[in-house]
Amino acid sequence: PTTTHLSPMSENNRKHFRVDEEAYVVIRHVPKNNIRQIAEEINQSIKINNLASINKNILDGLAITQGKDRQFARLLSAMNEKMDYILKKVEGDSMEETMLQPINISSGGCRFHTTEIYDGREVIDIRIRFSNLVEIRAMAIVIFSRPASQTEFGPYEMACEFKAISSSHQEAIDKRVMLRQKRMLRERQEAQNS
Repeated sequence: PTTTHLSPMSENNRKHFRVDEEAYVVIRHVPKNNIRQIAEEINQSIKINNLASINKNILDGLAITQGKDRQFARLLSAMNEKMDYILKKVEGDSMEETMLQPINISSGGCRFHTTEIYDGREVIDIRIRFSNLVEIRAMAIVIFSRPASQTEFGPYEMACEFKAISSSHQEAIDKRVMLRQKRMLRERQEAQNS
């Protein structure tokens, strides 16, 4: 369990205020000679390859249709799973994709479970897709990767710190953190007034 700071949101504590969410996590090791290229892709968000671009379109379509047409949403979801499988094969099975799991996240980084252990200070390309289909991508450094009590989500716990992230993805995390912080403040106030 982490300590939650419930002071008003500021630039200073935004990186440290952590919230628990549910998300899929995709991790790929970044070799040292590719760090600059991946950081540029993430920061500029313009060098997305064709398969990743198609995958994003499927996610966008799924987000739009999910509440309107369940059958069509299931079809798009299956297509997205197929696209994820193809992306994994194209990238040489060098990535790990987790199931929907609890993830502890802040503007500065996140903590979650994996099926493999990673070296501390290893650079990773991380994609986090929340249950509402908002997806973020960042380049991160592994802070720790250690054995954890066995769960259905994986036998290892990993914490990483974001090092390169586009401003729009940073804003998406900030918005989630801020909304959760407001909700927690409101719940705390209601509990005190009861």
